[in-house]
Amino acid sequence: MFKKFAHIVFSLLLISNLIGTNINFAYAKGPDTTKPTKMVPLPKPSALPGIQEGATDKDQITKAFFSSITTFTKGFLGITGLAALILMIISGVLFLISWGDEEKITKAKDTAKYAAIGFFISMLSYAIVAIIVTLPYAPNG
Repeated sequence: MFKKFAHIVFSLLLISNLIGTNINFAYAKGPDTTKPTKMVPLPKPSALPGIQEGATDKDQITKAFFSSITTFTKGFLGITGLAALILMIISGVLFLISWGDEEKITKAKDTAKYAAIGFFISMLSYAIVAIIVTLPYAPNG
């Protein structure tokens, strides 16, 4: 019954579009497009990356460099977090299907241990980079 109803509604919509009439299920008054609109320039927030107004080229290059390092380490942390999650799932599956075999249990434990250590090291690297980036920088010259 629903298929027939959907087929009839779809057919009516298709026919009405082919004929040229437009069936509007909801009427909404949009903005008046006959009058030209004036674009007002907005100031750029300082938190966004890119060229800041009033900054020297050296300052902009330094900020862009540190911003790119931070962005890279955030991406790296995301990738290593995903890899650690996948390895934890794999080690859990290996542990479940080991059936008491000591060699497979050891392999599953080692996989989980190395995944956790790798994720910890990547988090530590992000923390080190975040600390270095926030240190005050005085350019020479």
